[in-house]
Amino acid sequence: AGASRTRGTCATSLETLNGSGTGTAPFTYHRNPTTGPSKANHMCLTARPNATTTYTLLVTDTYGCTAEDVVTITVDPAPTANAGADANIGACTNSNTCLLYTSDAAD
Repeated sequence: AGASRTRGTCATSLETLNGSGTGTAPFTYHRNPTTGPSKANHMCLTARPNATTTYTLLVTDTYGCTAEDVVTITVDPAPTANAGADANIGACTNSNTCLLYTSDAAD
């Protein structure tokens, strides 16, 4: 069985994993975990994990020969942002304030 090795994503992202197998058709496909909107006996998996998850694909051919492969979806932490402390600039239209921000996201 063949599958991608490791993929990174955000917790809200929908990921499609495409597996494959070789041998003598017809094939049956089993995956673990079995949760998700995709069909259980299918080589494709649509997943939206909220934590890092390893998926296993088991392919069986017409003679009962099997192959197994895994793919790990790594859920990256959400970025954070800080716009600084609240500031009261009053009702004057000519008042100025400086906004400074910090973030742990890459530029």
